[in-house]
Parts: sequence; C-alpha cells; structure tokens
Amino acid sequence: MSTIKLDVNRLKFDWNPFKETIWGDFVISKAEINKEIKKDRFSNPDSNNNDYKRIDHIIRIAWFVAKDKRRNPILVDFTLPPPESKKIDWPIIDGNHRFAAAIVRNDPWIEAEVSGEDEVISLYEWKEK
Repeated sequence: MSTIKLDVNRLKFDWNPFKETIWGDFVISKAEINKEIKKDRFSNPDSNNNDYKRIDHIIRIAWFVAKDKRRNPILVDFTLPPPESKKIDWPIIDGNHRFAAAIVRNDPWIEAEVSGEDEVISLYEWKEK
C-alpha cells in the first residue's frame, strides 16, 4: 500500500458522496453542511459512534471542512471487480467524510493510501497542472 495524492474531481466524477446513498438511505447536500458550519455545529470526529443518524453525518463532514488540521489520508482500494461487473464498487474503505469535506472545500487533491491495480490508480492520481 502506498500513499499518494488523488484527484478529487476525477474521483468524485465516478464516486460522488453527494449523489450516492453511502451513509444510509439518504443523500446529503453541500448546502446542509455549510448550514451547520454557519451555526458552528460540529461532531467529534474521533468518536466511535456506529449508530449515526443523518444529522450526525452532516455535522461530522462539517467538522472536517471547518476544523480538521490533521488531514489524515483516506483509504482507497482500486482492485478490479470480476469481469461481469461494469465498474469498481465504492472504493473508499475509510475516509468518506474526509473525502466529502475535500469536495466541499474544493480541494484539488486528497492524500490517500491506495491499493489495487496500478493502471486504475494512475487514472485517479493527482497530476500537477
């Protein structure tokens, strides 16, 4: 496993947490996150709450947008699926809230520990413009 920079726009084109129901049976919007930031309402990202409600996800992402100074890498697995599959299932193993925060902040890249196929990884790797 290696740590590299991934292109946020390229990654969100194929896997966008604001268009998928990755946190339950609902979609979260950037507007909802920004609303909580304006209210100064955040969630402790170090908590191990496995019973998250919709608002918990929103205020956790808000924390990562406004307060996170660590910027820990996300964990992404680009292992190719079986031939009958059309594309890789959701590849982000850990760091969905951090990835969503990077989108809200308009970060050009996000640091990630990656595994999987080199040719797939290279498609998403950040390239200086």
